[in-house]
Amino acid sequence: TPWLSSELLSLFHVLHAPPLTVADHAAMISPLPASGPPDEVAAVRSQLLSLFAMLGKAGAAGGALPPAAAELSLTTRGLLRCADHAGQGLAAAEEVSAAVAREVAGRRGALSPSGAAALSAAL
Repeated sequence: TPWLSSELLSLFHVLHAPPLTVADHAAMISPLPASGPPDEVAAVRSQLLSLFAMLGKAGAAGGALPPAAAELSLTTRGLLRCADHAGQGLAAAEEVSAAVAREVAGRRGALSPSGAAALSAAL
């Protein structure tokens, strides 16, 4: 029997929180330590946030990307991992795109062929 029955479920409180905006995510990655000149760090973080925003719109209806891109998304945790990767040694634009592609595909690289094609076209 499952331990989480309807009787136990009523003991948990459900907290509803609005989705984070791109500005909220920018505030989360701005205090992360980064090496390199401040203007280059800002450019890398700006690129990362623009990719994050573009992928967020891909999952929403009416995005500018092809329909296959609907399976693409970058989580907040993935964004923080990419920002940390970029901050450890100032990453080039290609490295930021590669880090985002790894996070979107997941550990197993599990994207459909059409999703993979949409991701490479977007990046």
